[in-house]
Amino acid sequence: ISNVHRTSAELGITERRVDFVQTDCAINPGNSGGPLVNEFSEVVALNTAIRADAEGIGFAIPINTVKRVVGILAAGAKVPHPFIGIRMVDNFTANSAFGERGLELPIGTVIVDVLENSPAALAGLTEGDVIIAIDGVVMTGAQILEHVKVTPPGDSYEVTVFSPSAKDPHKHRRVMIRVGDLADHKTRSQDSSADRNVSPPGVGVRPPTIPRTRGA
Repeated sequence: ISNVHRTSAELGITERRVDFVQTDCAINPGNSGGPLVNEFSEVVALNTAIRADAEGIGFAIPINTVKRVVGILAAGAKVPHPFIGIRMVDNFTANSAFGERGLELPIGTVIVDVLENSPAALAGLTEGDVIIAIDGVVMTGAQILEHVKVTPPGDSYEVTVFSPSAKDPHKHRRVMIRVGDLADHKTRSQDSSADRNVSPPGVGVRPPTIPRTRGA
């Protein structure tokens, strides 16, 4: 295993929220669904995908995630994909996204994109806002992603946000965000787009100069 916490968005799977482990072991066509084992013959992950534009880089779903999902499916339930509809980057790289304006941003996580009609959009979050804390706890982008992933759709939490464009001189505000389910949102967006005969909104990464954004 050469890396952990590689997101599904980084692999181009934007409709799901899954963390992958990265492996240098050879994964060939037909290996998907097979086990990735360690030196003790213990299954540590489930082989899933490879990078088509790179040699010897594969991705697998961690076994703890597999066990959790199997349990949900065995109970006849639907596997949730919690999301709030933002792409973000920790503000130490904000200059890449916002130029000189990035120097004015406080410690936090900068929102670089907001999905249309998502929980974040409905709560009033916009591109350029900085997430300072969730439920009073300061978090990095990776921690926010993990927090969202374990929050059941329908639950809410308070987000402290710094808005550079706000009229309030302190520029801080608190908003309540109700976590949604990405699959349900995508279905509703597709149905709505079909009625309007237009393409559904995407979840594409913002400018390529932004280093390793995270989706939540």
